[in-house]
Amino acid sequence: NVRAEPTTDSRVLFTVERGVPFKVIKRQGDWIHIEHADGEKGWIYHTLVW
Repeated sequence: NVRAEPTTDSRVLFTVERGVPFKVIKRQGDWIHIEHADGEKGWIYHTLVW
């Protein structure tokens, strides 16, 4: 799940399937701010990144 803010209490914006590339914008603690190929941005927990 990719979330609006770097917390599990934040709403889910979209999901990313395994193998789909995305750009890392920045890291904040255990969270990574990403940008999907279609321009959508959000936060994903570091253990969910492969």
